[in-house]
Amino acid sequence: MGTLLAASACGVGGVAGPSSGSGIARELSGHVIDDGADLPGGHNAPIPGVRIEVLDGPKKGTVVVTDSGGNYRLPALLASPVTVSASKAGFDGATETFYPEYFAAPFFRLGQPPHTLWGVIVLAGTTATAVPSVRVEILDGPNGGKATMADENGRFEFNDLLASSSMLVRLSKERHQPRVYSVTDFRYNQRRNFQIESE
Repeated sequence: MGTLLAASACGVGGVAGPSSGSGIARELSGHVIDDGADLPGGHNAPIPGVRIEVLDGPKKGTVVVTDSGGNYRLPALLASPVTVSASKAGFDGATETFYPEYFAAPFFRLGQPPHTLWGVIVLAGTTATAVPSVRVEILDGPNGGKATMADENGRFEFNDLLASSSMLVRLSKERHQPRVYSVTDFRYNQRRNFQIESE
């Protein structure tokens, strides 16, 4: 999920609204990058030409586009939760709800399909005891039925996944108890480490 980067000033109740301080409602700036930072050798490349749209509130329907540095600016919005979407052809879109009184718009990370899910499987109760040869299977959603096997270092990887609001991932190995994990909001490359318990 995209991360909201915001700075706040304290006022009555601990939250400063647009009318606090100078009394001037300000434009809100945000940023959009690709999800390459999660991949080996990846970096935070900005994405130009992303359509940013306000989906609710008094400024509903307002649209701006990111510049060459992936930056965008929204007009001053009233102090209330506001939902904003980010979309561009070839990328999986994202939606964020934020509070304009913090004077910052959402920071978006967009991914291009197919997406990668990878990580390391370790023995439950430890942080470094890798478990090799664990079968990792996706049980449902658009990626249901895909499976892979963890290598000798406990590392597994799927390179051909579609975005999914949620999916169940089952781990299985002889002499180990099967375990199922839920992965939610899968719309860009992600690293997820799992644990499995021996019998």
